[in-house]
Amino acid sequence: MQNTVQDTPSQELTIIMGDFNAKVGRDSETWKGALGKFGYGEENSRGERLLNFCLNNSLRVMNTAFYQRKASRKWTWEAPDGKTRNMIDFILVNNRWKSSVTMCRAFSKPDVASDHKMIMAGIRIKLKTIQKEKIEKRFDVEKLEEDMVRWQFSTALNDKWRRGKANTKDNGTVEETWKEIKDIYTEVAQEILGYKETEEKTMDIAGGTKDERSEKGDESNKNTD
Repeated sequence: MQNTVQDTPSQELTIIMGDFNAKVGRDSETWKGALGKFGYGEENSRGERLLNFCLNNSLRVMNTAFYQRKASRKWTWEAPDGKTRNMIDFILVNNRWKSSVTMCRAFSKPDVASDHKMIMAGIRIKLKTIQKEKIEKRFDVEKLEEDMVRWQFSTALNDKWRRGKANTKDNGTVEETWKEIKDIYTEVAQEILGYKETEEKTMDIAGGTKDERSEKGDESNKNTD
């Protein structure tokens, strides 16, 4: 588990949860940063190892971070005698993201046919996505309407095709022949036509592109005049 945590980028949300069979106690001063103020029971040796692991990896035991009105919301395991109860199941979150955890507690229901209780944590995170509209390069085919450009394109295409045929084997596959045709047309188009200039469209939270919003603004101004 240590190797996995070390290999995880520190800026990412890390959640480790399960039955650790460890009791972490309530000494939040000694284990500041790893243990909250609302622990349960007494610490044992396995709990000490777990808390050291949390300190070394900047993790926090979220079960102990929130006040609970009832003790039943803290303990996660009950012995067969029905009297001995301990908090031994935990949800650990890296301290960088601890403020994103809104709650963490044990639930007596639903009945999962186990001596362990279900633990749930609420986590609220904002996912920021930056979408950049992909700009496709297109050849400026409108130039072919000019006689001179059309002649240059045809001449260059025929010339490259003749030279390509001279260097190509006659027994080439269909895929090889198609690639050769595509490469020749692309190369000539780049040389003679070039790419058509395109304006990059940027999106913002108001929705739509800047040009679209300016047009809407002009229309609304006309309606109010």
